[in-house]
Order: sequence, then structure tokens, then C-alpha cells
Amino acid sequence: MTYIIYIYESIITYLSTFNSSTFSAIAAIFAAIAAIVMCFLTFHMKKSDIVVYIEPDADAKDILCLCVSNTGQSTARNITFEFNQPVPLKAFDKIIDDEKTVNLDVSFLSKGFFIEGLTHLAAGKTRKIHLGHFQTLHHHLAENPLSCNVTYKNKIPFPIRVSNETDHFEFSIHDWAHDPQGDNSHLKHLKQINESLQSISKSL
Repeated sequence: MTYIIYIYESIITYLSTFNSSTFSAIAAIFAAIAAIVMCFLTFHMKKSDIVVYIEPDADAKDILCLCVSNTGQSTARNITFEFNQPVPLKAFDKIIDDEKTVNLDVSFLSKGFFIEGLTHLAAGKTRKIHLGHFQTLHHHLAENPLSCNVTYKNKIPFPIRVSNETDHFEFSIHDWAHDPQGDNSHLKHLKQINESLQSISKSL
């Protein structure tokens, strides 16, 4: 931006060598062109940027979430998502004898914003859904990794054209491989509930 202003001032200085009427006409034309260029540059610096990714839940690290965020500086509109396959939903491991095992019977995403799209997503905002545990998700997605095409529109500050953006994201479930004996916060929480229920039952 500073470089463009420098060029602008240099051209104005050069044009000042012409007579006043010629200078005024040329300067007016150049100023109009410069204003348009500045608007385009401002738009590109402040455009929205939609990203789709997988990350662990903040409260239960063994649960993975599918997230969409706007990392840009303006609101994205008319956001749509297209996945290459059905998206597992609430694919939580089965717990048998205090051990986690793969859950073969999972549901798949059939409604919600990842299916119906979003009318808008403000800058810096994130929406997410819980996919499930790594072990079960790995069973369903290891051979055919999940991918997503996302399409959205940027708000144009002046009515010259509509900016349609399209991005492609691929998710490797292997990126989230972890020690199955690592974070067992979900299992520990279930044990605490079970112990509390047993204690209440004995008191009755």
C-alpha cells in the first residue's frame, strides 16, 4: 500500500510540469483510476476466508469435531458444503468391560448447517459438530478419507462483480492418531456417574 502511494505522489509531481488545465484533467482521470485500484486492494485484504478442518474437542480431547471457521476479515455469505461421502455423526466407541471398542453402528449427518449450508459466518467465528472418537472414526474413514468442497460469497464494497470463492479440503484421520490409553476423560466421567448412582442406590 505504501509503495502505491509513493507511485501516486511521483506521478502527481511529474504531471505538475504540464499546464494547469491539462494537469487537472489528467490528474482527475488518474485519481479515479487510483480510487478503483485502492478499493480492489482493500477488498482483497479484508475478504473472508472459509476453512474446514477437524480438531479435538476443548473439553474432551478424545472426541474429534468437524469445524468451519472464517479466518478472514469480513463476513462470508451463502456458504455451502459438499462432502465426498456420508459424514459419520456421534461415532462414539463402545465401552465393554472398561475397554473402548469400535462402534460399527453409527449414524451419518443428514441435517444441520453442514448439509443445509450457512447464510453467513462473521469474521473470526467458528461452528462445529462432534464426529466421535478416533478409533471408530478411523474404522469408517481410514480407507476413504473425508474431503469437502466449500463455496461461499464475499461481500463486495461496490457493485462491480460478485466474488464466488471455492476451496477444497481433505481430512486424514491418521493426523489424530493417539495412544488409546491416553486421554480417557470421557471414560472417567462415565465411571464417576456410575459410582455416584451406585452410592445413591445403596443409601436408599
